[in-house]
Amino acid sequence: MAGNAYGMTFEVRWTDIDLYRHMHNTVYSDFATHQRHAYLTEQGYPFSRLEEIGVGPVLFSENLQYLHEVQLGQALGFDLWLAGMAPDSSRWRLRHDAWCLPDGEEDGAERIHAAVITLEGSWFDLKERRLAPPPAELARVMESLSHHRDFEELRPLRRRK
Repeated sequence: MAGNAYGMTFEVRWTDIDLYRHMHNTVYSDFATHQRHAYLTEQGYPFSRLEEIGVGPVLFSENLQYLHEVQLGQALGFDLWLAGMAPDSSRWRLRHDAWCLPDGEEDGAERIHAAVITLEGSWFDLKERRLAPPPAELARVMESLSHHRDFEELRPLRRRK
């Protein structure tokens, strides 16, 4: 499914800046986590609903690639894409593209690609305490994210006996 990514914009605050006057590395992950939570919440799956249905997301890996410096006061936008999924929705890959506007430019200026965050994860059954495919309704929510141009089908989870 091609289309527009799920977008969100953050302002880089004083507390987000390190000694070198650019954004702390952990802030990228914090903003990305907030964006994923906002997407699920808007789709009817806040943490309380996930707890009610007995599943939660679990990350296997998070990779952050820095492309451009981000400084205090800049607007930092994040685009969230589905970059991969297993046919049973048990495993997924998400991609966040972070971008900023050149300093002092107005909205509509060309965006500068600041970072790429790629995550791989699955769903965790809170009762059984094991990895499991999500309920069909939640799988549809994940599948409804716009697919990144590099989307790939992932292998389903291996079942332990």
